[in-house]
Amino acid sequence: MTIRGAPAIGAAAAFGLALAAQESRAATVQELMADLERASAELKQARPTAVNLAWALDRMMGELTIESKKTGPVGLRGVMLREAQRLADEDVEINKRMGSMEQH
Repeated sequence: MTIRGAPAIGAAAAFGLALAAQESRAATVQELMADLERASAELKQARPTAVNLAWALDRMMGELTIESKKTGPVGLRGVMLREAQRLADEDVEINKRMGSMEQH
């Protein structure tokens, strides 16, 4: 992984997991969750000391667990993409707020 900056690493990991969801051939929720657990473990190994990476993946897997009770594998693929985007958008907003505080 060639991304620098803890929040960006977390966002990249979240999108990596969303991509794994899109590429999975799983036909059931259980199969998709197993695929994403493997993908999450592999992504964590890319930068094992990156706290934001593990945090983002754990957040994504938590959302997957919650939503798996409500929807099927197709819906969960969309959930993963939306959650990755939400995580990245939150980081942008945090940085904007920090930037505006520095100007005051």
